[in-house]
Amino acid sequence: MITNTSTTVRVAQATELNSRLQSSPPRTDSGTDGHALRQRANQQAQAAEQQPAVDDSSNRLDFVSAMVAEARSRFPGIQRDRIVDDCLAVGRAMKLSDGTMSTLNIAALLCDIGKLALPNSLVSQPHMSLDARARRAFYEHPNLAADSINEMDSLREVATALRAHCEHQDGSGYPNRLKGGEIPLVSRILCVVRTYRDLRDGTRYPFAFTQMEARDFLAIRAGRALDPIIVEHFCIWLNNYARGTGDHIERIVRLKDLRPGMRMSRDLRDENGLLMLAGGVKLTARLINRLKTLGHHRQSTAPLFVEDCCT
Repeated sequence: MITNTSTTVRVAQATELNSRLQSSPPRTDSGTDGHALRQRANQQAQAAEQQPAVDDSSNRLDFVSAMVAEARSRFPGIQRDRIVDDCLAVGRAMKLSDGTMSTLNIAALLCDIGKLALPNSLVSQPHMSLDARARRAFYEHPNLAADSINEMDSLREVATALRAHCEHQDGSGYPNRLKGGEIPLVSRILCVVRTYRDLRDGTRYPFAFTQMEARDFLAIRAGRALDPIIVEHFCIWLNNYARGTGDHIERIVRLKDLRPGMRMSRDLRDENGLLMLAGGVKLTARLINRLKTLGHHRQSTAPLFVEDCCT
């Protein structure tokens, strides 16, 4: 076995931080700080409600544009266009309806508006490095985002998606610790994309991940914190984007569906970042049997990527 030292170290560092923070898990009731922040969000909602014909499409567009412009000005380091592109690419791959795609588009544009009500001391540093009190206040931003637009009928679905876009499949997210199917699909897509972009930008942990480290991080958490199907579609999109094509030149298969003659399109690593099989290797019956044995013993959920032209 060959250890991917960079990925292993990064995942170990992230895991250590997560474990340390479990002693003071997020709460939906953040005390006086949370109350003050919610008051600011309610003021935003009341101001929006007073706008004439706010549900008219042109007025809604003006409102969304203004919020996006303010978020761009406050958080210039966030690759918002890439977040939108990533979300829509996943939505197209999943063949979502036009209505759901529209909700996804607006939610991706507005995913940071809740942070506009937070002080700079909370949003100017990686949030996993905040102390427990500060994190409880930070964890209110999905509620603040949803509350600020919830009074607009045409943005109700967007508000629902924003409120849940930091929830995790296993219930470890925030602010309401939703699980699995309790989390809207748009929220689950946004969660995967934002996790990746936050890792790459260094806004989650006190260190930025490389592209490979961030992708491995997603793969390790697929089926736990993150929706595994969405992670699969997103990783394929990242690979195709990197190669400068929108064609699906690779696909994901289950362990039981591997066949001799298939060629691995990328490295296969276990949950610890150890290399199990190198990309480019052509599968034989012997290799497949070894993978199945390892997968059974380790209960591996790592995605398997193979080249489409060889399947």
